[in-house]
Amino acid sequence: MKINYNEFSNLNIGQLTNQLTILHFTPTKTKSGGITGPYTPTKTFWCLIVPYISNLTNEKMQRVAEIQYNIYCRYRDDISIKDRFLFEEKTLYLMIPPVDPDGRKYWMFLQAKEYLGVDAGG
Repeated sequence: MKINYNEFSNLNIGQLTNQLTILHFTPTKTKSGGITGPYTPTKTFWCLIVPYISNLTNEKMQRVAEIQYNIYCRYRDDISIKDRFLFEEKTLYLMIPPVDPDGRKYWMFLQAKEYLGVDAGG
């Protein structure tokens, strides 16, 4: 994935108008040795969320409705690939680990998607 650094040079704090809540994964072991756990809301922060693509099929040619988002925010060190996000009652799943685009720990880029469901019909 190639990140356009010009997007960050034109970004300012006033454009962060969306609120995103981190749903942090809390792992617990099951009786059979597996790992499960709830996602608990931890922190809410301001960001810019831009929907950029929607898919109707996946690699198995099933009809899957999903929307992918580019998320721009101030740098945070409390987000991991296991976390999910809550945005306007929608659950967003991270697609890639959080990216610090210029290495200065000022901005952060996230890519997430929202699953709308699978339709097995034709």
